[in-house]
Amino acid sequence: MGRQLYFRQFSKMEQGQKLDEFGRPIPDKKDGHRKPGLATDAVVLRKKEGGKHDILMITRKNDPFKGCHAFPGGFVDYGEDPKKGCLRELEEECNLKGEKVELLTVAGDPNRDPRGHVVSIVYLVTVSPEAEAKAGDDAATARFYDLEEISSQRDKLAFDHSEILDLSLIHISEPTRQAEISYAVFCLKKK
Repeated sequence: MGRQLYFRQFSKMEQGQKLDEFGRPIPDKKDGHRKPGLATDAVVLRKKEGGKHDILMITRKNDPFKGCHAFPGGFVDYGEDPKKGCLRELEEECNLKGEKVELLTVAGDPNRDPRGHVVSIVYLVTVSPEAEAKAGDDAATARFYDLEEISSQRDKLAFDHSEILDLSLIHISEPTRQAEISYAVFCLKKK
């Protein structure tokens, strides 16, 4: 399902409430500013024989995007370091302990989440090669999928996770190709 359907579903306006350009209620100002929510997402890749990879995905238990695949993640708690929040969400949703955390990107398109403007800090997280995912918290399922299988099911990915998947593919490509692929993706987005 597309993002626009979820925007319509979540944009039920109360009497007299102003909406943003995406049809969502405009939040009240705090300290003179309207602040976006802060979330994290964990991209967990696992090498397989033959140079291929598996990727960890959850199936969302709740709206928005109920039933869609997503990277494990969620909102950062007040006073929490985003890296620790990412590891906490990974453990809550997948019962996995992250070992190494590396910044992949920051996703902040105001249109990425129908609940409001949410900025996500996306990390590449390493887990033990023997680790098995087990769904918990707000994940209906959690498991490793073949990367090519998930790449062919982009229409089933929640939020902007298809774009995050593209960045993950760039990351695992040969180091000499990363710059070329990054430039090609940049040029495609400019069109």
